[in-house]
Amino acid sequence: MQPADRESELCVALPADAGAVLRRGAAIFAREVEARGGGRVRLGGPAPAALELALEPGIGPDGFRIAGGPGGRIRVAGNNERGAVYGIGKLLRSGRVESGRFRPGPWRGTSVPAKPVRGLYLATHFHNFYHDAPLGEVEAYIEELALWGFNTLMVWYDMHHFKGFDDPEAVAFRERLARLAGAARGVGMKFGFTIIANEAYADSPPELRADPRAKRGGYYDVAVCPSRPGGLAYIKRVFSQFFEWASDLRPEYLWIWPFDQGS
Repeated sequence: MQPADRESELCVALPADAGAVLRRGAAIFAREVEARGGGRVRLGGPAPAALELALEPGIGPDGFRIAGGPGGRIRVAGNNERGAVYGIGKLLRSGRVESGRFRPGPWRGTSVPAKPVRGLYLATHFHNFYHDAPLGEVEAYIEELALWGFNTLMVWYDMHHFKGFDDPEAVAFRERLARLAGAARGVGMKFGFTIIANEAYADSPPELRADPRAKRGGYYDVAVCPSRPGGLAYIKRVFSQFFEWASDLRPEYLWIWPFDQGS
């Protein structure tokens, strides 16, 4: 895309009390419009704004309203900052790019989510996309989920990949999960972890491991049986290490997985 002059820029106005979530939503809008070839987007500035972002309590929990104005201007108001981000997502989905410019779609109205928890679980293990893809791509994906109204993100610190808490690969992976938590927080999402009750590292003592003949569904050969002497102490130790690390991320949810090897 060739640089545009200031007259051809799409100017976005933010309220004076805009917080980090709304500012991040505006930045995502600019990124998405420019990536689609819709011209340069400028956040703030003295020029009349083609798009106004606002906070308007009373719309409804996490709701938003899109309204038109003089000269084709658009106003996206959120009941809170998350709601404004969802309104930005609706504007992007209903709009289109024509002749190098972003054109808002015809949708106008009010939308309020029907459910208070709208979550997604990223299975961050087995070296899938969430486990191994470049962090920037996964962070952008999380932000795009917020544009669709998701407000909760769950991930898994799967221990069986690693030889103990201090394994350099385990340390690096926890840092990756912290980055994903930061991306979720940046767009107003809550955050949490999935665990299994008898989870263990790859170097768990063989004498503490569960009997694979009792498995149902998936099974990790390193899983520990809490009924074996020393098994419960092992489980408490590894989870104490994990919970102490995770406390800095302030997770709102802990989901104890009941299926597969979770038993």
